[in-house]
Amino acid sequence: MADNVNSCIEEVKEKPVLIIHRLPSFTRFFHHRLATHFTLLDPVATAGTDSSAVQSYLKSDSSGARALVCVWASPLRKDTLDCLPSLELVVVACAGYNHIDLSECRRRGIRVANVGNVFSDDVADYTVGILLDVVRKFSAADRFVRVGSWPQPGEFPLGSSLTEQTHHIIDKKVLTALGKDGYVINVGRGALINEKELVQSLVEGEIGGAGLDVFEYEPNISKELFGLENVVLSPHRAAFTPQSFKAVEDIVMANLKPSIRTSP
Repeated sequence: MADNVNSCIEEVKEKPVLIIHRLPSFTRFFHHRLATHFTLLDPVATAGTDSSAVQSYLKSDSSGARALVCVWASPLRKDTLDCLPSLELVVVACAGYNHIDLSECRRRGIRVANVGNVFSDDVADYTVGILLDVVRKFSAADRFVRVGSWPQPGEFPLGSSLTEQTHHIIDKKVLTALGKDGYVINVGRGALINEKELVQSLVEGEIGGAGLDVFEYEPNISKELFGLENVVLSPHRAAFTPQSFKAVEDIVMANLKPSIRTSP
């Protein structure tokens, strides 16, 4: 019995430390799978939401950690990396890198891995759905019926990764080229589109419509969009399916395998 207890204690001691780096609002994550292989340190859960308290905790309790999981789009900047001098691997649990200080990671020799194209199928489905909604006005028709307008006189009118190079890649010039028969669908990153110029083009009727799952300053959305019937708005949910979440878990675990194999 004592041998079994000692064995279990030794196994716990040998688990490598894994930092869970997240914004306070990001609470949904697969800790149960990670805990099988790692000793998890969640600074927000332990030290609270104050950034200085989190950094103090990292310096005192996590400085020897060699791996970190960045939950969804939680920003990872130099001030956090400064607290983790032994860090060797950052695993990003989303498709983008724009919230990671890649130049600082490169300078420190820290490897960075994301989940690749795991969201592609679900986002493609959502893109088709939101495009059909914009063109055929399903949501507008639903609102038309719900507010009791159908029995009244009148008729219902029928009708990429973000980088420095792709920031505002959809601008006034592109929108003008699309014209009145063109539609803009964005399920990637909000800042791919110059939202101010998009709103102007929509309000002035210069393009056919837009379907937006992401926004330049989300969760703040340009109020002019709310009253436009040729616009469909969605709260950044294109990739949120059980299948995508499970795939993210699998890829994150696979990316962390080197840390499991090479733990001291």
